[in-house]
Amino acid sequence: MCGRFTLATPKEQIEEQLQLELTEYEPRYNIAPSQPILSVISDGTQRRAGYLQGQ
Repeated sequence: MCGRFTLATPKEQIEEQLQLELTEYEPRYNIAPSQPILSVISDGTQRRAGYLQGQ
């Protein structure tokens, strides 16, 4: 079974709510587990966004 999902939140809304700047982001409507997925990590003081890829 495939776990596809969407990430269609506008870039500006993500940046405002998470207080970070995204350099590469476009809404996607059919993300498969093996594709790069926008992820946000925090060290407790700062947040950082990047792409992780499942297998």
